[in-house]
Amino acid sequence: MIGEKIHHYRITRLIGEGGMASVYEALHEKLQSKVAIKVLNPILTANANIRQRFENEARFMAGLNHANITRVIDYEERPDLLAIVMEFLEGEDLNVIIKKHGPMPLTEAIPIFLQALDAFEYAHQKGIVHRDVKPSNIFIKSSGTAKILDFGIAKIVGGADDMTVTGTQMGTPVYMSPEQVNTDKNIDHRSDIYSLAVTLYYMLNGKPPYDVTTTSSFQIYTRIVHEPLPLLGRFPEIDEILKTATHKDRTLRYQTCRDFKLALIEATQTPNSALDKQITLPAIDDDKTMIDDGSDTYSSKQGKNEVKGKHVAQKKDPVKVEGNNTINKPQKTNKTIFVLAVLLGLLALIIILWRTVGPFESHTADLARQDSIRVADSLNKVRDEIRNRRIADSLGVQDSIQSIINDSVNRIRDIYLGDHLFSCYFIGSDEQFGKVTIQEANGVFNLNGRHEHQGNSVKIEGTIKVLSLRKFEFTGTITSNNKSESNASCTWNGTTVFWASGSRRYWRTQDHNCFSHTGDMDIYFNRSGT
Repeated sequence: MIGEKIHHYRITRLIGEGGMASVYEALHEKLQSKVAIKVLNPILTANANIRQRFENEARFMAGLNHANITRVIDYEERPDLLAIVMEFLEGEDLNVIIKKHGPMPLTEAIPIFLQALDAFEYAHQKGIVHRDVKPSNIFIKSSGTAKILDFGIAKIVGGADDMTVTGTQMGTPVYMSPEQVNTDKNIDHRSDIYSLAVTLYYMLNGKPPYDVTTTSSFQIYTRIVHEPLPLLGRFPEIDEILKTATHKDRTLRYQTCRDFKLALIEATQTPNSALDKQITLPAIDDDKTMIDDGSDTYSSKQGKNEVKGKHVAQKKDPVKVEGNNTINKPQKTNKTIFVLAVLLGLLALIIILWRTVGPFESHTADLARQDSIRVADSLNKVRDEIRNRRIADSLGVQDSIQSIINDSVNRIRDIYLGDHLFSCYFIGSDEQFGKVTIQEANGVFNLNGRHEHQGNSVKIEGTIKVLSLRKFEFTGTITSNNKSESNASCTWNGTTVFWASGSRRYWRTQDHNCFSHTGDMDIYFNRSGT
């Protein structure tokens, strides 16, 4: 195929090949832009069933417009050739990365996996089930962005596009769900959730839960159906999540990828969690980001995909929470405690001596009483000093906390107020952007914006409540017009939450009734003027 032309693209080299298809790099003859072209094995082009599956893959992927799903650009069909033209990706898939570098640390694995969950949540909402989730189908670009590959055996739930024949198994054995092993005809999105959980296990463990070199396929299938997933051991919180996500009864798993994602965020962001000091996640639901230094950005190196982040500094002193104020409890100094202990010991000694000596001589008793009075006076002075110091420390802590709060408020205004880029994937967000403006009036943040391209548009207006530096709650109206939908217009009124991405490049929401019209709605941190 090297040198051959498909549409306007000239094939330059082979990227990889398998039993079903080969993938090539190609260049647009005029624009010199790179694409990847997946070509069906010529021997299989005569098989009508396989041709239909290949066409289905192209159609499924073309209908999924999401930042974490590989984008289809074109499709070519000839009697002797079938080809899918896709965006060109630079990087490696998870399977290659793990084999090269071993298990991923949580700080690297979780942000990548959350991107995959976002992609599958989007596909599932579209009614599409992947059915072959595995590490080699999750590609990591050199920028650190995850991309989902290969919808070759995907199906539309409840639709006519399910071409599975009863008695055939679709998927890769180690990552198959129990219902796939049992060749259940009613495979749904919860099968993908199971396979995603096994993929996360592989990312953190460095090897799959079942050894295919020493275990037969029959033994693997038996364990999938009857035995729980082995424990990771090092991360109890993750083990509990994997246990739920891989439950044999799919009604007891997480019912959506969003539920799976929120469980991971909660487990790795809880202050008492053993994982808390090991990872900083995107889109965290934690008010301690109010004193975040704002620099916890992620960067990835090509191949190694080493994710790095700066963590929020934590105060070691215990705190007392009163309303919205945080006040550090003062600590007594060792010196003060020592002085108090000495004085108390001296008082006890004097009392013992006074009781032992008795009324042998009256002046002895008088001296004891005078010493007791002096000790009591000293104790009162120590008590007063401790009280005054406590008050001073408390005031100092309150001043410090107020300063932190003031700094946070100023940072919020700096981050939120002004013009921001606005995108919705269904109208070409990779290249086209609208604008939103956030203004403050009497302490209220008002948001107004619009995105329009080729007759499709989204308008958003309302107020926002800042929940942290990473998250805000929007209340208002979203109006969209998408000519590709049967009902082109959609108007939604309500409240939804925008979460920050792992790279802190934008806030995103997917939770609103016009989602099928708008796709992911992103408001970028970058101002429109920069």
